[in-house]
Amino acid sequence: MKKETAAKTIRPAASTPDHRIENSQVPGVKKRVWLRRVLFWVGGGIATVLLLLVIASFAVDEPLRAYLERQMNSKVEGYSFRLGKLDFHPFGFAIDLENLVVTQNSAPDPPVASIQKWHASMEWTALLWGRLVNNQRFVKPVLHITTTQAKKEAEDEIPVEKRGWQDAVEAVYPFKINEIVIEDGEITYLDEATPPRTIHIGNVNLTATNIRNVRSKDREYPSTIHLEGELFDKGKLLIEGHADFMQEPIPGINAEFHLGATPIEDLRPLLGRINLQLRKGTLAGEGAIEYSPKVKIVQLKKLEVDGVQLDYVHSPKTQMAEKERTHKAYETGKELTEHEEIVILVDHLKMTNCNFGYVNQSTVPPYRVFLTQVNMELENFSNQLTAGVSTLKLRSKFMDSGNTLVTGVIRPNGGSPDFTMAVKIEDVRMETMNDIWRAYGKFDVTYGLFSFYSELTIKNKTIQGYVKPLFKDVVVYDPQQDRKKGTLRKMYEAVLGDLAVLLENPQRQEVATKTPVSGNMENPQTDLIETVLRLVQNAFFKAILPGLERNIGRKQ
Repeated sequence: MKKETAAKTIRPAASTPDHRIENSQVPGVKKRVWLRRVLFWVGGGIATVLLLLVIASFAVDEPLRAYLERQMNSKVEGYSFRLGKLDFHPFGFAIDLENLVVTQNSAPDPPVASIQKWHASMEWTALLWGRLVNNQRFVKPVLHITTTQAKKEAEDEIPVEKRGWQDAVEAVYPFKINEIVIEDGEITYLDEATPPRTIHIGNVNLTATNIRNVRSKDREYPSTIHLEGELFDKGKLLIEGHADFMQEPIPGINAEFHLGATPIEDLRPLLGRINLQLRKGTLAGEGAIEYSPKVKIVQLKKLEVDGVQLDYVHSPKTQMAEKERTHKAYETGKELTEHEEIVILVDHLKMTNCNFGYVNQSTVPPYRVFLTQVNMELENFSNQLTAGVSTLKLRSKFMDSGNTLVTGVIRPNGGSPDFTMAVKIEDVRMETMNDIWRAYGKFDVTYGLFSFYSELTIKNKTIQGYVKPLFKDVVVYDPQQDRKKGTLRKMYEAVLGDLAVLLENPQRQEVATKTPVSGNMENPQTDLIETVLRLVQNAFFKAILPGLERNIGRKQ
């Protein structure tokens, strides 16, 4: 019994582990505990720093907003910036500008532009390549222009490209810009006439990469651009190419563009101010543009105009304004021709099913001359002498009845019109032109067919050519139609009808007289169109009414 108890109380051998030994006495465990303590204090320190940064960011938002607002205002002349809110994000070293508004000082209402959100941030992946750059994103930017603002800008002595817009953008974020993104942008133009009309370009989305604040060499465009938009809310506009946004005094671009079939009725507010009345039509085209401070090239590879109905209205009230516009257009064309770096190229222009008219409200009665079913092609047009001649071919209906063919050759010639044109119009129903006969000849026509042939050359400020109107089966006086007219009017038209009979070719029953056209144009910039029309008009009626006054005087 005692032996069993003694056996049970025997202690383990000294080599057996003692589980009561402290874990901290083990080297591996001790290292892990130390590491946890270090991480705790480091993490706590970082968290504290981050918390302080967050708190500081709220405190710095307003001072930074005011500072950036002052900086932008100091960079741009004639315009003012108002920044609604700024959020600084210390973790990503980014800022958000919200509700930025730009106003024109001379016409502050409405604002010229507004940006719902402007986000600028560091591009951290670029650091792997040793570059310190930022990305900028504009959300819902709106450019809003009125006729008043456009007029004020045109009157200002400082051109818009020299106002410091690039410097204002650079002031927002101190590092080089790598990427610009525009999301859902808009451009609106408000014509403040009565009633007001708006031209709108919407859904503008732009991505431009590899933008640098360093200045590039001439014709070097470091940025890749891709732009999509909706012209007049219906036509799809696509631009792809390269640009130099930081070039001064204006950004440079070298890109190709494509415009889908676009209704152009929204252009009526602009055209109405230059006496053009547009009713409908579509425009489509593609081409390329290189535009920079030293190089300006616009190439229309293909331009298609379809179904346009357009009238030019000449009015006594706007006569002086018309001459001023003609003068400005001439000066602009002369500048485009004389400056070799400004190049305009039109490879192919095509018009189909168009309707063009000329309305003269300065005569009694007023009249409208028009072409319907116009189909025209213009090839190889340019303002450069080295481009060679361009050719024009037009087919249409004159006064909706006479088959019309116009061919022409246009020669680039610095500062002076230089072209040759041939016109053939056949079998126009003369009664459709009665307003013209009444305005210039004081008679009208019951029946007859009218044809017209002409060749004109304008070169070295002189015009040479001829007009040849031809009449067939003319009936000027109809007792039934003219029964309500006065006795003198009936006598006049009867004499005119007798004269037409006397002049008729007995075998062909036609009246035809060819009259030369010639004259000098001392000031083609102000009266080219007026001079040509007057010379053609005088020759035309001289051909129509040879000896009419003498014959009428004899009968009186």
